[in-house]
Amino acid sequence: MSTTMKQYKRFEAQITKGDLDALQARWKFGRKLLDERGDAKRLPHGRMKQISNALLISRRELQNRMQFAAEYPTETKVRAAFKKYGSWSAICERGMGDRGTSLRSTSEQNLLGPVPDMLTVLTEVDHQLAAIETVDEAKGIHDPVEAARVYSVTAQRVLEVQNRCARVKIQAERRAGELVARIKRDGKHVGIAPTTAKRLQEMAQVPEPVVQKYVSELDARGYEVTSAGVRRMGRELRRGSLRADGDGTVRWSPDES
Repeated sequence: MSTTMKQYKRFEAQITKGDLDALQARWKFGRKLLDERGDAKRLPHGRMKQISNALLISRRELQNRMQFAAEYPTETKVRAAFKKYGSWSAICERGMGDRGTSLRSTSEQNLLGPVPDMLTVLTEVDHQLAAIETVDEAKGIHDPVEAARVYSVTAQRVLEVQNRCARVKIQAERRAGELVARIKRDGKHVGIAPTTAKRLQEMAQVPEPVVQKYVSELDARGYEVTSAGVRRMGRELRRGSLRADGDGTVRWSPDES
């Protein structure tokens, strides 16, 4: 493992604390990324993906850290941001400049409704997942929830809503993966693209305690929950780069630390 990657991992260990030190670690992480970017104003080709895969962090989170480091160039300003906003998720939502806002039509916004109502609906949808018996039923839950998640990102809705959408979407994908595997065992035609079927099955193969731990820890740390993060974690578990404890805690294997 390169010296730079070890530095990123050390910052990540500090970030898990969730306090001012964690915010400063994100800032230092972002500054390191900016240093790598240099005069080219962009990271070397494939570097963002490499870091994202190695540390199991979404690329959006890495981009947020770079933007944070660029907009708050001194530690004094970082401390002031923490005092004003109180958390990393609040800084991402309200404390940085152009976040790429792209509001949808009024009718679409009304469809989503107030945040408390949306959370109630998501809870009800989550309870329906266990009863799903076909891939089409899983897709019927997945697609509108994914649309709500995308809207939550573009409209800068609270991270809680965005991550709740992502959680339901992930569970719908996992349920679909279980059904795809069952259909294949029965020798029947799945009815979806092979690449999609493979992706869904990979999602289903990640142990449930690992998925639950992943979602809860990212929520607590103010990170974005994504399906891609679950798939990356699953790949690293299969490769042996990561190991999972019985409670779902994921650790780097000794030769990867």
